[in-house]
Amino acid sequence: MAGSADRLRRPGGLTQSSLPQQRNESAAARDPSAPVPNAALADPTQQQRAPPQTRTPYVSSAGTHASRPGQQQQSPPPSRDSRPGQTRNTDRPPSHDTRHLSTGLAVTWLGTSSGAPTVKRNVSCTLVSTPAAIYQVDCGEGTHRQLLDSGTDLSLIERIFITHLHGDHCFGLGSAVLLIDVAKSKRGDPNRMQTHVYGPLGVADLLRVTLLTTGLARQLQLPLIVTELVVDPDDAHPPEAVDDAGLITISRMGPSLIEDDPELKADAAAVAPDIKKMPVVWRPPRPQSSYHPSTHTPVEPTYVSPSSIAGSDADEEDLEMYGGRSYVAAHGIYWDIPCGEMHVRAAQLQHRVACWGYVMTENECREGAERRRKVVILGDTIDSSALAPLALSADLLAHEATYMAGMEDQCRKGQHSAAWMAGRYAAAIKAQQLVLTHFSARYGGPDSYQRGGNEDFDENTEEGQYLAFSRQSEAVKTLIWEAEKHYRPGGVIAARDFLAVQVPMAGAAAPSAASGTRARS
Repeated sequence: MAGSADRLRRPGGLTQSSLPQQRNESAAARDPSAPVPNAALADPTQQQRAPPQTRTPYVSSAGTHASRPGQQQQSPPPSRDSRPGQTRNTDRPPSHDTRHLSTGLAVTWLGTSSGAPTVKRNVSCTLVSTPAAIYQVDCGEGTHRQLLDSGTDLSLIERIFITHLHGDHCFGLGSAVLLIDVAKSKRGDPNRMQTHVYGPLGVADLLRVTLLTTGLARQLQLPLIVTELVVDPDDAHPPEAVDDAGLITISRMGPSLIEDDPELKADAAAVAPDIKKMPVVWRPPRPQSSYHPSTHTPVEPTYVSPSSIAGSDADEEDLEMYGGRSYVAAHGIYWDIPCGEMHVRAAQLQHRVACWGYVMTENECREGAERRRKVVILGDTIDSSALAPLALSADLLAHEATYMAGMEDQCRKGQHSAAWMAGRYAAAIKAQQLVLTHFSARYGGPDSYQRGGNEDFDENTEEGQYLAFSRQSEAVKTLIWEAEKHYRPGGVIAARDFLAVQVPMAGAAAPSAASGTRARS
């Protein structure tokens, strides 16, 4: 698989300029009243397309407690310790231990940095927790340490989904798989005596190198089932054993057509007008007339040479930077992955290499809820329109925010998103809540940081929300404001490592805040 090897050798990110220099170049971007720096990218209407609010937001944005440019600074809520009859709770219930899910569905971020880990942020890993299982998206280097520090019950991690083969999303896969294998073996639950891994073509090679060539595969006690997602149905095949013990099997799964599913076909038609209104930052290296989200026609992901894009809007510099090869996401197709309590669907995202986003929907509507809840976790992306039909009306959208406004050229070259692009996409798919993640190291981390998320405040309170926001770096606060301008005020939060968000029951009274407490086994 030469293509897989090429992807593994590619860098996980671009060299970025310093934050002070960027701030000087795009000072206007920090003013929410200012237009998007690149006039060609601005929405002609300059109006927010906020999703209809059928219920109160379940996470009050801390930004509502702090001043924005042009506003008078507001005082934070009084300390809870100073209120008569109240004391600080130092033994809060775990937020992503599935035994303490207040709403039955939670999302936890164990890594929120892009490219490389920092002192305060590890690289990408997100957990979606239900009462019966945990579903993990991405597994960057150091994830096994984050899993241990979080206190997560590792035996409950049933499936791992990899978005793409850049190191900050997959280099921790081998060690995490072994950690989970040991936990499941010790627990001995007959319903959890295997681990599933899903990802792009090449994820099997990554695990083969990590486990087989190092001899670590001999430590596995339970079956490891690896499924690669492929575009061509002819490339799909059933599980095949790759080790002597037969514990590691590899299969390939082909896609389905959106137009063959009546519900998805209707959602595609419904979301297309808003997707078409989004500013275009990147164009594919092919004639634009043959590629448009509104057609919902499958477009094969291909690698093209610079000579094939003569006369197009694509930038040959991009192709030279990445070895003369440019990946184009496929539209109109999706991968269907039934998984116990959750029904997982995947679709491709536009990035420098083949990349997927995952949409997790409850299989059953919970008692007291009006509908099944939906969580959307995206990988790196500059264009997520192919996934929009699946993501429509999401209860929670996790979207990368690698850059600030004014850095659209870096977005195009690196195939990443600015915060305002995340806000526009959240508005287009009518998401109930937007959580920003995948922050550049230039933007720094929270002022206070405790491994395991055992902060000195409780984010279930108004005071805790204010403190969580106030301790973000000024750059991250700016990213929140930029996203809110194109989405809705109070609808955006910035993830930090070990932040857990309890997703409310659809149609039920919403909790006042996200939980950022430490989870315990």
